Amino acid sequence: MIKKIKNYIQKDWKSNRLRLIFECIAMICNIGSATTLAVTVHNPNMFVVYSLFLTASIILIFCSYSRKSFGFILLYILFVLIDSSGLIRLLI
Repeated sequence: MIKKIKNYIQKDWKSNRLRLIFECIAMICNIGSATTLAVTVHNPNMFVVYSLFLTASIILIFCSYSRKSFGFILLYILFVLIDSSGLIRLLI
């Protein structure tokens, strides 16, 4: 099983290195957002949370397009709309 995962990552790296790098950056952003919410549950910095979620979603729209994944494109567009509206409400 681990060998299959390793082979998949190597194949993905050879296929499109830039996409894989950006997908990893987006994962770090999402993990950072979730961690911020979990650690500061009673008073989270929602500007940081929304900013990281938005950054990740925008990156993942382009990665999904590169993979020709229509479903994920729609999902990340929806996330951008939701997080954008939350960020706008936070700033107003």
